[in-house]
Parts: sequence; C-alpha cells; structure tokens
Amino acid sequence: MTLSGYVGGIIGLAKDAFRFCFALLKRPHYVVLLILFIVGVFYLFGITPREIPQAVNQQWQTFIANRKEVVSEELQSLSQRLGDENNPLVQTISTFSVSLKEAPPC
Repeated sequence: MTLSGYVGGIIGLAKDAFRFCFALLKRPHYVVLLILFIVGVFYLFGITPREIPQAVNQQWQTFIANRKEVVSEELQSLSQRLGDENNPLVQTISTFSVSLKEAPPC
C-alpha cells in the first residue's frame, strides 16, 4: 500500500469520527444511552462504576506490556532470519547487490 493510501485512510477515519461526534452532539440522548451501555457492559463483568478507571488503567498497562514483548520477539526472530545465510531472501538480496556492483555505470 502506498503512502497516499494510508493518508487517504486516515482522512476517511477522521471524517467518520467527525460525523459520529456531530451526530452525538445533535442527539444528546444518544450520548446518555452510549454511556449507559458502556457502564452496563462493565457492570456485567463485575466491575462497579467506581472501579472502571482503575480496571481500564490496569488492562491498558497489561496490553502495552504484552505488545512490547510481542514486538521484541518479532524483531529478534526477524534479525535471526536475516542473519541466516541459507534464507532465500538473503541469498537473493546478496545476488542482486553483487550484480549491481558489477554493472557498468550509466
């Protein structure tokens, strides 16, 4: 995907978020229903409304720690694969770089 595709996607998400917020401002009873729905979901899982901020903070910290671990494992795996001389991708890249070095200048 190109950079313009990412930029277009971000702009589309921003437009959708703006429309959603504007629709909520036009209909305040929707906001009340949305808040009640969110609090109700937490209450069904045994979290009282006073405990919601602590529960969200704890889950967020756990999520971030897990993502850091996953990313570090992926980077370590990638560096091991790129360091392996039997990897077909590494062989192709080295062959291509050698052919570029041997090519006459334009």
